[in-house]
Amino acid sequence: MNIEWSAKANTMMRLAGRTPGDIQLSFPLAPGPHLFTDWRYILSGESWGGFHWVSRETGEIFSVRVRDANGEYTDGPIDAVMAPGDIAYGIRIVTQHATKSAPIDDDDAPGMHILLDGGRLRTWGLSAHSPLYDGVIFCAESDDGFAWRHRQVCTFDWSACPDARTKEPPSVFIDPSATPDERYKMVFYGQAAQPEHGAWRQALLERWLAERPDAIAPNALSFPPDGAPPVIRYARFGAVSADGLHWRVLPEPLLLLLSDCQNVVEYDPARASYVWYLKSIGFGARRCIARAESADFRRWPLPEPMLIPSTEQGPASDWYTSSKTMYPGTTDHHLLFPARYRHATDDTELHLFSSQDGLAWSAVPGGSVLGPGPHGA
Repeated sequence: MNIEWSAKANTMMRLAGRTPGDIQLSFPLAPGPHLFTDWRYILSGESWGGFHWVSRETGEIFSVRVRDANGEYTDGPIDAVMAPGDIAYGIRIVTQHATKSAPIDDDDAPGMHILLDGGRLRTWGLSAHSPLYDGVIFCAESDDGFAWRHRQVCTFDWSACPDARTKEPPSVFIDPSATPDERYKMVFYGQAAQPEHGAWRQALLERWLAERPDAIAPNALSFPPDGAPPVIRYARFGAVSADGLHWRVLPEPLLLLLSDCQNVVEYDPARASYVWYLKSIGFGARRCIARAESADFRRWPLPEPMLIPSTEQGPASDWYTSSKTMYPGTTDHHLLFPARYRHATDDTELHLFSSQDGLAWSAVPGGSVLGPGPHGA
């Protein structure tokens, strides 16, 4: 039977070392470099018949299933020990600690996100000479990530969503699945609270409660005591652009939730969907990294926790900022650089996590990749 498997089904089988219809253990490699940040390219051994039994007395090798004198399989005890096969020895994976450059002048500092776009680096951020909440977002280019040029102020068409206001630097990504007029996509943190747009907010909330209840976090809203329409205190809005300079704000928020700090959104071709990595609050008010996924950039569910503080870190640690990226030239080498915030010492350090699919993550051993400088630095 000729079956057209889904993108997720093919990915699952490839990660497991199988391809549809294949009974042999094989690992088709995705395009691009192949890094050793986890054990994906090292066989675990002792699987798929990779071990055997050895007689304690004679050293005779038995197969995995032992036959009796009549040639029948037996499950009775045998005086033998297991001899594992294809076990890897002498291999360690350890992070390499990052080195720091000299400080970058505020006038030349990039935004929170840097993209490789057509052989040049591009970044979007708030102007260093403007107040934080005035919504002046710039775009700049660079060849090396240090010297930035062509710093231009982005323009926004707010006509479809006039109540929205920006509050923090945006997250921008290039969508390979989009039409040319929406090739660039932006997610920004903001609010909607202008009195003249109260009826719009009231209608939005009523419709979302009926159609999209899983896209509303209750603490994102406030309800005035005088019975006036609700205020959207915290939301993530979206915008689209053909060139990264001229933006059209989408008519409705993407999500109603509190999630400040860095958010990373991307299109994952292997999953044929959009994936959002963001800061969230877990049990005990500890910060953690959460994840949401949607086939439609304009409609998202609330995120679910993905990376929470472990018991090994003690009770006074958070995971702050998602800092998620894909290693250049790869399609399945997901990297995460979350900041571990330590309450007791009020400092942070960056760690490295690796994933094959953006769902299951493992810490790369060796401690932090970047820690705080000396006292007073």
